[in-house]
Amino acid sequence: MCWVNKCCIFVPLNFGLVVIGVINFLIAACLSIVSIVCYFNKEKMTVLTEEKPHFIAEALGLDLKMETMNMILSAVVLVCVFWMLFSVLLIKGVVQNEPSLILSYFSFGIILTILCQLASLLLLLNKCWWIPLFIFVASMINIHCLVAVHSVYELMQKGTDFRFQRQEQDEDPLAGYFDEAFEA
Repeated sequence: MCWVNKCCIFVPLNFGLVVIGVINFLIAACLSIVSIVCYFNKEKMTVLTEEKPHFIAEALGLDLKMETMNMILSAVVLVCVFWMLFSVLLIKGVVQNEPSLILSYFSFGIILTILCQLASLLLLLNKCWWIPLFIFVASMINIHCLVAVHSVYELMQKGTDFRFQRQEQDEDPLAGYFDEAFEA
């Protein structure tokens, strides 16, 4: 797996992972709130016998019926709830130096990336191009964040302390790793 010294080139890994956890929590919370609002929209309560598309499907140019769109919105809310839970676990894992919590976020991040790629492929089948492009770019950013998460997990497994009370005179956590890799 790839290694990084810093998160986003200049931010220390411990602080960067806390920021990633907070940003992921906020994105998941906003996405779940928007999905819940769209699910309980008053337009849905009109006439349920009509086979008219959901307003989101109409706005996106997709041919999806209201029941299908409601199932998709329910799945999005469920994934966002888990996303928020694992984001909190990431923050707690970095603050308390718990590698198992960081590994759980890493595993969920891989599953989330796969789900996003599958969703973008399904949208491509519906001849919608701009949403899959956005999802693909977001997945690439998520993969970079997962590399940073995995780096911290591996370094914690080797005994590096990532808590915030480290001092400037502490040794670089990756210095010994690269020396060992070149000697082997």
